[in-house]
Amino acid sequence: MKKILVFKLGAIGDVLMTTPFLRELKLKEPASCVDYLVGNWSSAVLKNNPNINKLIEVEDSIFYKKQISKLLKLYSQLNSEQYDEIYLLHRNLFYYYYFYSLFPKKLHGFRTIQSCFLKEEFDESQHHLYNYSRLVKKDTKSTQMDFYLPKDHQLNPNILQKNNLQLDQSIIAINPGGGANPGETVTVRQWPQSSYVQFIKKINKSHPKIQLVLTGGPTDQDLCNEIMQEVQETNTINLTSKFGLMDFRKILDSIDVFITGDTGGMHMAAAANCKVLSLFGPTNPHEKAPIGSNNAWIWPKIECSPCYTGKFKGCQNPVCMDAISIDMVYDNCLNLLSLPKSMIESNDL
Repeated sequence: MKKILVFKLGAIGDVLMTTPFLRELKLKEPASCVDYLVGNWSSAVLKNNPNINKLIEVEDSIFYKKQISKLLKLYSQLNSEQYDEIYLLHRNLFYYYYFYSLFPKKLHGFRTIQSCFLKEEFDESQHHLYNYSRLVKKDTKSTQMDFYLPKDHQLNPNILQKNNLQLDQSIIAINPGGGANPGETVTVRQWPQSSYVQFIKKINKSHPKIQLVLTGGPTDQDLCNEIMQEVQETNTINLTSKFGLMDFRKILDSIDVFITGDTGGMHMAAAANCKVLSLFGPTNPHEKAPIGSNNAWIWPKIECSPCYTGKFKGCQNPVCMDAISIDMVYDNCLNLLSLPKSMIESNDL
């Protein structure tokens, strides 16, 4: 049996964007054993993926901080597997030499100035989904990300009742935070807190029966608590860190529209087939925004945007996010709520 290793660290969204590639790989090599080496920050979104035979979880920091003793221990473990092929889904010289030294029969990845032995070019004009999938299939059309629930996973009704969440009514989820991952913590991708407050008040006034919920992880609690202080008179509840990841995935099945910046939540919602309205500024939606008729994005035409080139340079004045008006978000949200999926288009504004 052919043994294949896939390697990807980083944020939840970056890992989820590799799942169409995994489907293509398993279609191409159905009899192969596919192992996936991933950082523990994002490993949970892959745990139920049927296209992975074994998930190998490591601390992201052992690569980011080059912790030699732990890298050597991992090397010994990987070397004992004698992989036939390795797919390196990073453009990083250190990672290239690390996995090259395992001497697979084939090392697949993206050509850079440093790792010129790899053949495939990473096309900056294309979405990351297409770049990953092209390592397996050149003319791929596969764009749907996968985020699988455990079989027969059920929400505890007591949890729903405790949080006053009714899944049988229209729900708009708002994910105002994000931007924290093992590689960096960035808040410039967030729409201003005051804008979220005004949007919530506007949508609640026009559609008072729609349930509004705030979502996010532990690092978003302060932000969401501050927003709740200003929208207490609206039909809004705060679910930030109230559920585990798989319960959150289950709840996504009942969300009508998910509003977010460029975050892991954006990719999780898209992978769950939610209608996603994503707000972009310093990053490029053509590279990362959810693809398909379920989704729309807003991206103002600001001269300095996008400014993200692998790392942020320290922007202290995200005018690109400030340029997204409450009316833009309100109108696009209502479009996603009301239009048939086939009529929904992405928006460059």
